[in-house]
Parts: sequence; structure tokens; C-alpha cells
Amino acid sequence: MTKEQREAIEIIEKMIKSYIEADECGLSNNDFKYEIKAMQTLLSIIKEQEKEIERLTKQSKVCDRQAQQYFEQTIYLNKIIDLMAEYIANRDNDQDICTHQIAEWCEDEEDGVLIEVCRKCIKQYFERQLNSSEQF
Repeated sequence: MTKEQREAIEIIEKMIKSYIEADECGLSNNDFKYEIKAMQTLLSIIKEQEKEIERLTKQSKVCDRQAQQYFEQTIYLNKIIDLMAEYIANRDNDQDICTHQIAEWCEDEEDGVLIEVCRKCIKQYFERQLNSSEQF
């Protein structure tokens, strides 16, 4: 809530108080009662909405922290997967894992680019395995 909004609420609260005091002293007519009731209702609505905004803001911060944790965990798990794929790439693989072994690229070359190609093949192989197991 902005400073101006708080000041407006304080002014309305003071007006309500002065209307109530004037009514108690017999200085008002019945019109004040309706105005007072309307202002009190509006103030209670505003206060309830402010509480709801605060609750949602807190909940949003919790969700942001959780999303950040999931993001960091995903990065960590992806690094583990890369290391595992690299380890597998440096081993003899069946042709059903690395399609490039037909040309014997992975075994003959020590170049990092070709090993990266193997990593992609290995990841794709396990993705296919995962997808085929999820269908059942």
C-alpha cells in the first residue's frame, strides 16, 4: 500500500470517528448513519484485501524459492547425467546405444567433439528407454 493510500484510509477512519462522536452527541441526523456504515464497510474490504495481498506475496516468495531450488537441482542432475554419459562414452558401447559406432568414430578418435556426439547418442538411448517404459 502506498503512503497516499494509507493517508486516505487514516482520513476516512478519522471522519468515521468524528461522525460517530457527532451522532453520540446528538449533533447529526440519520444520514450520517448510512455514510458511516458505508465507509466502515469499504474500510473493512480494503483491510481484508490488504491481508490477502500480504498472504499472496508471502506465498509467492515461497514459490520463488522452491522454483530456484528446483532449477539448481535440475542443473546439478544434468551435470551428473553429463558425467555418466561421458563415462559410458569412453567405454565400448553396443550399436543400439551409439549410432556413430558403425563408422567407428567414437573409438578411433580422441577428439572431444566426437565424444560429445556419443554423449548425445547415449542420452537419446536412455530417453528412448524411459519413454518406452512410461508407455506401459
